[in-house]
Amino acid sequence: MPNKPDKYGMKIWILADSETKYIKNFQVYLGKIGSESQKDLGKNVVMDLSSCLQPGHNITVDNFFCSYSLGQQLLKKNLTLLGTIRKNRHEVPKSYAKTKDRELYSSIFAFTDTTTLVSYLAKKSKIVLLLSTMHHDNNVQEDEKRKPEMILDYNKTKVGVDVADQMMKHYSVKRATRRWTLALFYNFIDMAALNAYIVWSYCHGKDKRRHFLESLINELKEKYMTKRSAKRVQPLPSTSSSTEPTR
Repeated sequence: MPNKPDKYGMKIWILADSETKYIKNFQVYLGKIGSESQKDLGKNVVMDLSSCLQPGHNITVDNFFCSYSLGQQLLKKNLTLLGTIRKNRHEVPKSYAKTKDRELYSSIFAFTDTTTLVSYLAKKSKIVLLLSTMHHDNNVQEDEKRKPEMILDYNKTKVGVDVADQMMKHYSVKRATRRWTLALFYNFIDMAALNAYIVWSYCHGKDKRRHFLESLINELKEKYMTKRSAKRVQPLPSTSSSTEPTR
């Protein structure tokens, strides 16, 4: 993926808490299920990952996943959706994607019984489109830029996966390998270590993550090292020998 910091590698879809960055669920992208290519990939990924959530949560997504049909499917599970949406989606009116004759920092809203769509002119040539099943009004910020509350809430909650990914890169067990199974295993270890640190910090208060990982490593290897040390000190089997000459 040319636009990503890591252009090559394995794609793993992640559902992370926006506040704590705890990884609640993940799914490895396989490209195909059996011999068939996946259809409605974005919607299916969100529905699969959100199966672990209790009713009442909101899911923030980017424009790869966001669609009107996804929002309706999540509402059936008592989950709401907030995300940027692409201009070429059939549910977006063409006039909402145009910048001509629009006032800078202006917003246009559209409503249904369950969904709100907003078109915000952030720059003279840049339209920001958001869709939400959590918001049902046209409230905007009372300052010069007059950003809709939908955009403010999106900016607050969109960082969960990105920050979790960044934290895993700072302290990683990954090593160069040509074995895809080992590369995937490295990713699992990084995610497990990050989740362990988040839970530990919640229970005991925040500490430097490096100190926590050092303690974790020592505890994980202690039993193995004790077992190896016990094998080294085992006495050799006793044998009998005689130096007396035979008669």
